[in-house]
Amino acid sequence: MKGRSGLSTALRLGLKPETEYSFRIIGGEAAEFNFVTSSEGLAVRIDPCLKQAQAGETFTLDVWVENVTHLSEAGLRFHFNSAVLNGLGITPGDFLGDNILPILNTYDVQKGIMGIGVAIKRDKPDGERKEVNGSGIVARLSFSARAAGATEIIIDRDRKVLALRKQDGRSSVDGFNHLFLGSAQVIVNP
Repeated sequence: MKGRSGLSTALRLGLKPETEYSFRIIGGEAAEFNFVTSSEGLAVRIDPCLKQAQAGETFTLDVWVENVTHLSEAGLRFHFNSAVLNGLGITPGDFLGDNILPILNTYDVQKGIMGIGVAIKRDKPDGERKEVNGSGIVARLSFSARAAGATEIIIDRDRKVLALRKQDGRSSVDGFNHLFLGSAQVIVNP
């Protein structure tokens, strides 16, 4: 068949942890890619990943970290289309607990940027921080729907911004290239 049908095919693959995969797609346009699956399925995702809203509506999306170990601080930045959404704020979730120190909140809603940094407080100035394991909500993003349209809310992969750290300052994530970052799609109806 010549030409493109405009249809795409999605494959759901049962992949094994800590395994290297290579794929070659033949037909239409040839493509090759390689990747290695993570051992623990580490992820940062926005929930829900698809949100429909009416213009003028206010809503909140949860930011989850999944399968982390020894996490004591998190830093995340998000990008969105500011013509479609107005960023109202970003607040810490409950995963790191109540004894937290907001390190930084960044906003440039005109450019469609919001960010947060949060850490578990030390019991004493020279004491150790508590660390958490598992999965939970690290932040909540609040928006108002400005105008009809669609936007993706993207988690910034820049290592200067994306941080999931242990109390000793080392990364809680080994291999950021293998960290799944789940964006969200927001559709605003008139």
